Amino acid sequence: MAAVQIQFNAESADQQVTTDIGGETFIFRMKWNTRAEQWFLSMFDQEESPIFEGIAFVIGLNYFELVTDQRFPTGALYAINYKDDTECGRDDLNVNVFLVYNDLEG
Repeated sequence: MAAVQIQFNAESADQQVTTDIGGETFIFRMKWNTRAEQWFLSMFDQEESPIFEGIAFVIGLNYFELVTDQRFPTGALYAINYKDDTECGRDDLNVNVFLVYNDLEG
């Protein structure tokens, strides 16, 4: 089983990273919403065409089950909190809470 943590910068409220998962290149954008006090996740293909945009970053949610798209690699994309069961606060991203891709093999 190959799990990959998508690396964000905990200090930036609006950021994007390019990562290879499942043999393909994807762009992830994480944006903090001050009013909602929550992170929101967007995913794009390598041509920057949206796969999904602005979905709440929720612990345990498999984004590949929530949205159907042929561009998804096989596996799961989810948020995990290594500290406790609370949702991801402003300063928790890549400290206690991570976006993880798992190919679900082996």
